[in-house]
Amino acid sequence: MPTAHPAALLAATLLLSACVGSPVRERAQFDLGSAAGEWRPPGFLLRNVEVQGPSWLGTSAMQYRLAYAEPARRQAYGESRWIAPPTELFEQALKARIVATESTRSDAGCRLRVDLDEFIQRFDAPADSRLVLEARATLLAARGDQLLGRRAFAIAQPAPSPDARGGAAAAAAAVQAVTRDMNAWLAGLAREQPAVVERCRG
Repeated sequence: MPTAHPAALLAATLLLSACVGSPVRERAQFDLGSAAGEWRPPGFLLRNVEVQGPSWLGTSAMQYRLAYAEPARRQAYGESRWIAPPTELFEQALKARIVATESTRSDAGCRLRVDLDEFIQRFDAPADSRLVLEARATLLAARGDQLLGRRAFAIAQPAPSPDARGGAAAAAAAVQAVTRDMNAWLAGLAREQPAVVERCRG
């Protein structure tokens, strides 16, 4: 009975190992997790929240910047993406935390417009990264565009790992922190500017 040549057996074994044991690159989609807690600006009826941003934040790409090597270049992970553009994720996170009082008036309440200027994982070293979130919030009257308040927010949230998964975790924490800051800002407007409260009262 003919026997297989050792070289042929080795080649077949290596081919089988490659088919069975070869690692598959993970294709992952991330969001910002669940919206924990409520956001209730005292004395305000906030009837709408809108988040807008530049065109490069209008895709689901998870973007990063190697600040230590190519500080002027935006890059994106090839195998990982957001489930929606960052502007949409941020808007949904804000809306999920707002508890508006019911009102029978269609013109009651005020509007919060947020301009998301930056949302990127920045690497200051190969193993050191943080999620940079920069936004400008504008409080507007329910009708027209009368400006009632404006403030800029910025945070650099350290990532627990230098990869897309770590960037997603840092993004969730950054959004939580900026949301708390916006809540405190609106509460301060309610305390310091009674006229604003009257404009936003239901």
